[in-house]
Amino acid sequence: MSELTTFVGLDVHKATIAVAVAFKSGDAVDWGTIRNRPEAISKLLEKLGADGTTYVYEAGPCGYALYRQIRALGANCVVAAPSKMERAPGDRVKTDRRDAQKLARQLRSGTIPAVWVPEPEDEAFRDLTRARQVAQEQLQRSKNRLTKMLLRLDVRPPDGVKVWTTAYWSWLKQLQLSYAAQQVVLTESLLAPLRKPTLEWIA
Repeated sequence: MSELTTFVGLDVHKATIAVAVAFKSGDAVDWGTIRNRPEAISKLLEKLGADGTTYVYEAGPCGYALYRQIRALGANCVVAAPSKMERAPGDRVKTDRRDAQKLARQLRSGTIPAVWVPEPEDEAFRDLTRARQVAQEQLQRSKNRLTKMLLRLDVRPPDGVKVWTTAYWSWLKQLQLSYAAQQVVLTESLLAPLRKPTLEWIA
């Protein structure tokens, strides 16, 4: 790759990307706003180039698709860690344009704290792990809601039946409460994710 001469800051949002460009010297220049679409990003790289140009944006909800597209087009790209970015004291005025310019300047000065970008396979495994964690949390909340309701109503399982065993589950499905409204709550609770998450192979 040629010597870096162009530093591009991208303030990325769901629909748009604010672009700023810093060259070897001088202040970062506002380059306008483009749509956050692959074809618009391709056109941007055609204008600003790939060889000798580095792009940067902050990690966020839009993920790493932009990083991968820029790399696939032959340019270097850095994903910055937002929590570690330099913040000027008292600088509370935030706009997309100013954020993009700040990214370009910090990229040029070499002060961008970069994050590790996972491979697509690693990212997919992360998603699966998060899904399992969410399922476990939902399971625990559902169990807590139901057991607290039964405790409040002084409804107890038969002697010898331990909670959340197969026998306990069968007892819950056959349980008839005194009032229709409470029965609705019980039925809805049983329809909630009370069973153990099925993503067991992650554990």
